Amino acid sequence: MKISQTGIIISVLPSLFALALIGSLAVHIHLIGWQLSDIPLGYWPPSLDAHFSIWSAYFFPLLFLSISMVPIATIVCLIVPRLRHITLYLALHTLMLVATIYLSDFLPDSFTKWLWD
Repeated sequence: MKISQTGIIISVLPSLFALALIGSLAVHIHLIGWQLSDIPLGYWPPSLDAHFSIWSAYFFPLLFLSISMVPIATIVCLIVPRLRHITLYLALHTLMLVATIYLSDFLPDSFTKWLWD
C-alpha cells in the first residue's frame, strides 16, 4: 500500500479549512474592536453575521457527516479488501477533526459560547 500525498491532503483539508474559518472569525471580531472575551449579545454587523453564517454552514455539516458517515465508511473499507488502504485516510480525517475541535477549545469561553448559541 503506497500512501498518496494527494489522499493525505484531501483528508486533512476539510478540518484545516474549518480551523482557518474559526481563526478568521476571531480576527474579524478583533478587527471590529471587540475583545474575544467580551462579545456583546444582540446586534452584530452584517459582515460579521455573514462570516458567522459561512462558518456555521461549513462546520456543522462537516461535523454531522464526519460523525455519521466516517464510521460506516471505515467499516465498509475494512470489510472490502480492495478498499482497506482508504481506512488510513479516514482515520487521518477523524484525527484532524478531533484536533480542530480540541484546538477550538482553547478559545475564550465567551467566544465559544457565542459560536454555539
